[in-house]
Amino acid sequence: IGMGGIGNTHATCYSENELSELVAVVDLVKEKADKAAEKFGCKAFYSIKDMLDACPEVEAVSITTSGYDNGSLHFEPAMQCLDAGRHVLVEKPICADVEDARALVKFAAEKNLYLGCDLNHYFTKTADRAKELQKDGKVGQSLDFYAYHVYNHSRGPALVVVAAGAGSARGSAAGASAAKALGSGTSRRSPTEPNMLSGAMVPKHVSARSAGSPAS
Repeated sequence: IGMGGIGNTHATCYSENELSELVAVVDLVKEKADKAAEKFGCKAFYSIKDMLDACPEVEAVSITTSGYDNGSLHFEPAMQCLDAGRHVLVEKPICADVEDARALVKFAAEKNLYLGCDLNHYFTKTADRAKELQKDGKVGQSLDFYAYHVYNHSRGPALVVVAAGAGSARGSAAGASAAKALGSGTSRRSPTEPNMLSGAMVPKHVSARSAGSPAS
């Protein structure tokens, strides 16, 4: 549900996995749904209700809708699918509001359904490198962290800069340094946003390392 870039990535994974069968795609924009349906050889729908009513064989649904923060439109479609008795995988973030997220988790438990959140960056080279630094004692005791996700459109891979320390200056400097090092790279978060670390016991910054895929 939601056939943007990430929705098409989910559909590709399902269509290529022998353990799954891609039954349908849904998007409010008819052209997007039709294009994806033609690409993957499945049914196209333009409303969630129509898909749920027409496809009783569907057991699980991916919620890959967008919103003002790429997560603000996850709650309603996820609740609708859970209410219809379908297991749900929600793209990150699970919701834009923590109370909505808690309501989703509670409702899924009441319905005895699976509710998952796709945190695919756990499986990137960047995450592996961060784990290595932590394991080798080069990071120290991490109390909190603040990440800049930087993407260079000419080079392709996403990079993460983890900035630590009190106040916003250190995080801003790390983000600016990463963007400068990447040339035309753009930060996923504004360097002027406040640093949420406030005295974390880690080095000033852990510099960028290539990840396996661009930011969603």
